[in-house]
Amino acid sequence: MSTNEYYCLDQKSDSNRNTFSILMPAFEPNAKLAGKAFASVLPQFIAGDELIVQDGGSDQRWHTAAQGRSGAVRFFVESDEGQADALNRALARAKGDWIGWLNADDIYYEGALESVRQAATTHPRANVIVGAYTTIDGNSHVRRTFPPPEPTFDRLAMRGCMVYSGAFFIKRSHLLALGGFSRAYHFCMDYELYLRTWGHSDTCSSTVPEILGALRIHEGTKTTSTPWRFVKEARAARQASIYSPLLRGISEVETAKHALTVATTSLRETAAYRRWRVGRAGTK
Repeated sequence: MSTNEYYCLDQKSDSNRNTFSILMPAFEPNAKLAGKAFASVLPQFIAGDELIVQDGGSDQRWHTAAQGRSGAVRFFVESDEGQADALNRALARAKGDWIGWLNADDIYYEGALESVRQAATTHPRANVIVGAYTTIDGNSHVRRTFPPPEPTFDRLAMRGCMVYSGAFFIKRSHLLALGGFSRAYHFCMDYELYLRTWGHSDTCSSTVPEILGALRIHEGTKTTSTPWRFVKEARAARQASIYSPLLRGISEVETAKHALTVATTSLRETAAYRRWRVGRAGTK
């Protein structure tokens, strides 16, 4: 395990703590994929853990995906003002020591919560823990694996969103102190939160080597249907967080890279490109 040692100093901890509240915002999710999300997290629960499903008014028949799985699932169905608002509503109801965020079509890998629990015990001053992650398709085939990040504010501002919400865990008290999720963002509320988190002097982060979660990319998600909105909001988040005119200028390079990535998505999804990438990796 690696850790930002200049932030975190180890000391004895009460290992009986470190309970989780996993927040799941949802609106008309795919019931089959939601079932996979539930199945990935609920078997990892111990006493005190909970899954809070904040449903913005879906057809509630999809809730049957969780029936009989665990008494630790709490459903709340009410209108909201978007994903960030739903997350804040769930956060207000949370009781666990640590907050995780799992979308209804994503998954945690087996052992993910235990890895974070152990890290929280080993590094008790840590109030943020991150790990590696993958992207998967609608059939749960792995498309790409991302190594454990070592985020800092400057890296996030200059290199973009290197952290995935399903591999990001934060102490509930710290998230509340940060102000929760910004309702001003509908696509990049995660990236904006990371900039605030690693820009805050009280953040003490630790990185675990394990693959914690998987981001599912499939038709119908915001990631695939409105990619340019992500470019716009990510730029707005950087501009709002960076106070140095020089760094703001440098950060525009990341905006250009992000835009280029979106513009070439269809090309990079072709079989020919994937074969080229595999071949290129094999020559290194």
